[in-house]
This record gives sequence, C-alpha cells and structure tokens, in this order.
Amino acid sequence: MLIINDLSDYKQTKECAVTLGKFDGVHKGHQKLLNIALSKKEEGVISVAFTFIPTDLGNEFITDRKERHGIFERMGIDILLEIPFTKEFASISAKDFVKEILVDKMNAKYIISGPDFRFGKDRLGDTDMLIELSKEFGYTAIVEPKELYKDKEISSTYIRNELKLGNIGTVNKLLGYKYGVYAEVIHGKALGRKFKYPTINMIADSAKLLPPNGVYATRVLFDGRVEYGVTNIGVKPTVNEGKVKKGIETYILDFNEDMYGKYVKLEFCWYLREERKYERIEDLFSQIEMDAVAAKEYFKIL
Repeated sequence: MLIINDLSDYKQTKECAVTLGKFDGVHKGHQKLLNIALSKKEEGVISVAFTFIPTDLGNEFITDRKERHGIFERMGIDILLEIPFTKEFASISAKDFVKEILVDKMNAKYIISGPDFRFGKDRLGDTDMLIELSKEFGYTAIVEPKELYKDKEISSTYIRNELKLGNIGTVNKLLGYKYGVYAEVIHGKALGRKFKYPTINMIADSAKLLPPNGVYATRVLFDGRVEYGVTNIGVKPTVNEGKVKKGIETYILDFNEDMYGKYVKLEFCWYLREERKYERIEDLFSQIEMDAVAAKEYFKIL
C-alpha cells in the first residue's frame, strides 16, 4: 500500500475509486465503503482511501495511525491519502476540493462516501453537492446508507461510547474485528516472574482510547503466533502507590518466553472483572490464577 501525505506534486494517471472519511476504527460502516472501492478493481480501477492525519480527538482514537494503516493494508487498499489538515487545506472550497484534488490530482472515476460526509471550507460541501458535481466533472458518486447494528447506525462515536462503558463484546461486533492495542513490550517490576506468573507490560499510544480499568480475556499475537492471556488495564493498585500512568499488563497463559522489545498485538475479547487492590501480593496472584481459569473457559482451552 502506498501512503501519501503530500499532494503538492502528486498526480495519479490511473483511474481511481476514492473513498472519503475519517476512518477512526475502520469499523463495519467504513469497511462497507472501502469494499465498494475494492470491487472496482475488476475494472482496472485503483482503490484509494482519503482521510486526514487525525488531530481533533485528544486521546480518544479507537485506532492509532499504525493500526489504521495495518487494517487498510490487510483489506487490500492500493493508496492511502493521509493529508495534514492545514489552514491552507481547510481554505479550499468544496467545489475546488472535488475538482482540484479528487478529479485533477487523483483521477477519480468513483467517489464513495457515507450520507453524512462534509467537505471543503467551512464544511459547506455535502453528498448532494458531490452528486451534483459528478455531472460536471464526469465521475460517479456513490453515497451509501449507514451500516446498522440492532437498528442503530454504526459510527465511531457509538463505538467510543461502548468502549468507555467496557462493552467489549459490542465494540467487537461494531468493528467487525477484535478491538486491540499494538505496542512494544517494555520492562516492568518483574514481580509476576518472582511469583511464577510472568507478565508483559505495554504502554499504548498516547492518543489511543483504552477500555475502563479492569481485567480482560485477550488474544496475544506476535511473530505469527497466537497465544491467550489475561490483561489488566489500569494502575496496578496492589503494587503501586500514588499517581501512576495507566498501563497494560498481560499474563500469557502457560507461557514463559522472553518478550522484551517485541511488538505485540493484544485483542480484547471479553471483560472478566474490575481492577482491585489486594492487601497482600499473594492474594493478587491467587486472583490471577482464578482469572486464568476463567479465560481458559472463555477460550475453551482447558
């Protein structure tokens, strides 16, 4: 997949099917649009996802940029346009955005969006304009209705709200894949190893929205392998005092290999329990053993 961050000197010669959106989460609604673009490959048309480098959600992104890139690539998208949303770009009128960017630079044969897509200066462009301009500029506008889950429209906002509530099962259904975190394994206090429950520690991208503090059944993906684990999101109150940065600690079931420096993808599958503080460290590791049994039952790997 080709990733383009600057269009100033770029011009695409082959015809493209361009899908427009923010794509936070690349959820089932986004996938519906992207698959339309991918279906045009039968006509020799290149698939393009057009979005902006995300800047406006603080630390509430469902997917960080690396995760989003990975999803696009696995889907088979040919080109990702991920453009900085500068003052200069924001000043482009809606019509000029379609003519100068999508038609002249990207050679768009198809322009695909959801029904609520807005574009151009002051967000004055909408899907009605996209359809109207297609007559002038010769592309085909495709506006798809929202994908639904239980009669409710799937959106990134809907997913963020469910994630904040810890409803991992619902989040995964809305995404169409397992919500996850991709990060490097870092050194912790190694207390788990001392008590024969070695864990791996990770820190998510600062922009990433994490589930509520608690313990989750997770899948652990690395080096082409799949293992299973129990993951704690939070501040580890039993072993830490004072203000501690929110972290991710995973006990990989029946596993004892050196993971430091490896990049790992955690997939959150089910909520097990709240994060608790224990008076004795031994009580914490007794609870981890019970969590491991619960996770094995969930994954049916007893």
